[in-house]
Amino acid sequence: MYLRGIDFGRVFAASGTLNNFGEGWEPYHSIKKKLSGFDFKGSTFISKTSTIDSRMGKKKGEQGNLILNETTLQPVSLFPDCIKVNWINGEVFNAVGLSNPGFAALLRMGYWQEIMQRFFISYMATRLTKKDRLEEDEEFVRLLLKELPKFKTQVGVQLNISCPNMKGDLMSFIYETSDRLKVLSRLNIPISVKINVLTPIEAVQSIIDGGNCDAIEIPNTLPYGERPDVVNWRKKSILGSPLSDYGGGGYSGRENFLLAADWIDRARRAGIDIPIICGAVFDFKDIDRAYDVGASGVAFARLSIVRPHRVKSIIEYGNYVFRDR
Repeated sequence: MYLRGIDFGRVFAASGTLNNFGEGWEPYHSIKKKLSGFDFKGSTFISKTSTIDSRMGKKKGEQGNLILNETTLQPVSLFPDCIKVNWINGEVFNAVGLSNPGFAALLRMGYWQEIMQRFFISYMATRLTKKDRLEEDEEFVRLLLKELPKFKTQVGVQLNISCPNMKGDLMSFIYETSDRLKVLSRLNIPISVKINVLTPIEAVQSIIDGGNCDAIEIPNTLPYGERPDVVNWRKKSILGSPLSDYGGGGYSGRENFLLAADWIDRARRAGIDIPIICGAVFDFKDIDRAYDVGASGVAFARLSIVRPHRVKSIIEYGNYVFRDR
């Protein structure tokens, strides 16, 4: 998939899959690496979503629900209660809340600058007003512009506007995106926008018309309780959702992929022609479906948690199917 003439690949390890710098999540990834299929070669890394303000919550109720070791940025708890997994059905609920030490701290660590393969830095502004979020964008641009000459590869930015763990009206995030993209455009690098399946197609067309949007990725996790016409939430409550404890969160599962594929199909029919990454793929049929509805590439995340042995084959198949896009 070419963005501004740069080939970023066709298969993406979605934001959060490989942590901040591609190092993965310990001790889980060290164990999974013993599986022959747990191999991310051939995919493009997208970093865990970062924020300007630190979200290193120390206890329940503070910003950032996944408590991290301040040195390693790995989870303190072996089984964090802000993440619940249905291993049988391959579903994940999370209310992680964008836990991270802040964008400046991540840049100071110097790991992004040393990555050799093209990748995306995922970023989200989290303050409560548009004015404050634009100030966050200005700070993000200032910090990244200073460091970009040190990067050893070409990099893009993924603007996350749809994390269900954030306070505020996510719809307002959508309709201010064009203004925020103007700020980010000073980076002069590819910018994708990450949305969820609730995002109106006409709103995305408005973002595209405003310029500075090179690609769309869909879906982010589905906010708990939304689209009950498609998702049987009562049946899924057996997961022991973290949402009731943390007051927010999202669902990753089969229905979310189907909603994303349907959204892409409708978007293409409506005339949206920029590259679209279809996330949440779980098997070969999902990749075929994503191709048929007009996606430009695919992304995966929960797959690496609940079916880690499939990672290599999904990447290989995705690259084969999307080889002409």
